[in-house]
Amino acid sequence: MDTNFKNDSNKLSENGIRQFLKSNTDRKIIIFDEVTSTNTLAKELLKSELDGAMLLSEKQTAGRGRMGRSFFSPDGSGIYMSIGLKPKIAAEKSVLITVAAAVAVSRALDLMFGVDTEIKWVNDIYYKGKKVCGILTEAVFENESGKILNAVLGIGINVNMPKGGFPEDIKDKAGAISSADHISRNRIAAEVVNQFDMIYKDLETAEFLEEYRKKSCLIGKKVLVMPIHNEQYYAVVKDIDEKAQLVVKTEGGRVLALSGGEVSIVPEL
Repeated sequence: MDTNFKNDSNKLSENGIRQFLKSNTDRKIIIFDEVTSTNTLAKELLKSELDGAMLLSEKQTAGRGRMGRSFFSPDGSGIYMSIGLKPKIAAEKSVLITVAAAVAVSRALDLMFGVDTEIKWVNDIYYKGKKVCGILTEAVFENESGKILNAVLGIGINVNMPKGGFPEDIKDKAGAISSADHISRNRIAAEVVNQFDMIYKDLETAEFLEEYRKKSCLIGKKVLVMPIHNEQYYAVVKDIDEKAQLVVKTEGGRVLALSGGEVSIVPEL
């Protein structure tokens, strides 16, 4: 672990983040003590800002994840951040924003904590078998061209264990990336953005998909597939394709490319 990023003040601050940024160093940075959801607020506050504006909060009272789920966001123990984007890609490639963010977060945490995090398709970061980060991208599309007008990228990272631990319903699944005190969340937030900026400038090429595959905790594993509208079934994950779809082989031998839904790893007996 890089011990040089301890900080006496663990409070998020604009100057604290800005000093560690390596690109777009004059971007807008807005920080709140408490919000319902950074993504909800960012949709309004960041849509008129330039690419890369950031909104963070010490706490979320109604943090949101994929599939309408909530994201536990207690005060002072995590990073709850939304980034305003104006990507020049077609609607069908919008998933690449989430994929790029997953690679960026994984890179940043590995670099700063000397660990090996994994990515669970499509938007979660895992460490030691537990979820330490969730990502939610929300985009606004132009009807005629199919281009993305703007997007908000939401990233929630469990830096430290919250006081009192995680709630009963997620305590077996959720984890924290660090057990150390006085970790500079400002520097972690900045490093995530630094890594994302490097990938985002080449978003259309999707070269980062290879890294995404290598960091996958699903390839080769038996999973329970939970489609949004159809019945659940078991399958083995074979690959992640060029469209960031999860390629699975069912027990009946069918090969499918999944673009939505959820999967969970079936524990080995």
